[in-house]
Amino acid sequence: MNTTTTANPARSQSCCAIGCADESCLPFADLRKKASMRSDELFDEVKDRDSFIAFVRALAEEREAAEKIERADPQRYMVDGVYNWKNADIASFLYAALGYFAEKPFHRPERDPSWRMVADFLYHGKIIE
Repeated sequence: MNTTTTANPARSQSCCAIGCADESCLPFADLRKKASMRSDELFDEVKDRDSFIAFVRALAEEREAAEKIERADPQRYMVDGVYNWKNADIASFLYAALGYFAEKPFHRPERDPSWRMVADFLYHGKIIE
């Protein structure tokens, strides 16, 4: 199995993974085209495993880029992060994501797991304080 390494050496990927350099990997060709889309754009498209993977990759890449910008000017981003990130550390992110499961007047969380539900859970971690 071929492996490729992305810009982040800690993150290596197998062939046929999102971001695979092998153009013959057709199952993910459409997702590679969406690589330039932002996480909020891809969030609206989550309906299955492949669209969920594209969303999570965009979310991770967006956070990685936000961290670089925030480190360059920490005073500017003391309250809110770049790209509407409200939670910079994993604990805060996960606690905020748990807010997905709280019933609210305009939000009733899904009872049965789906790719969309998991995406919604992660997106809550980004945008809820």
